[in-house]
Amino acid sequence: MARPTLSNSASTQPVPSHPRSPSLGRISVATLMRLFAPIIVLVLLMLVFTVLNPRFLSPLNFVNILRQSSVLMVVALGETFIIMMGSIDLSMSSIITLCGLVGAMLIRDHGE
Repeated sequence: MARPTLSNSASTQPVPSHPRSPSLGRISVATLMRLFAPIIVLVLLMLVFTVLNPRFLSPLNFVNILRQSSVLMVVALGETFIIMMGSIDLSMSSIITLCGLVGAMLIRDHGE
């Protein structure tokens, strides 16, 4: 059998050290919507709630929203790290539900 040989032909082109980013002209509307749709929806929701209640954009309300969602943010941050490491484990929702149920039962039985 003949051995394959490597040749240095002139037709090979050098590979750039870093890939070029696409220009804005090449990005489609669907790609832009996929990237910015959550931000657009969030802004629209804020506008709707501000129209319904003018005190929605107050600093006190932002502090209240952050306090109420802080536990969920910590769990989401931890789950994000787990997914980024490749150990995809989506069982956190059942654990959060169980903790909420146990907490509600403890409050009901022991006051507070």
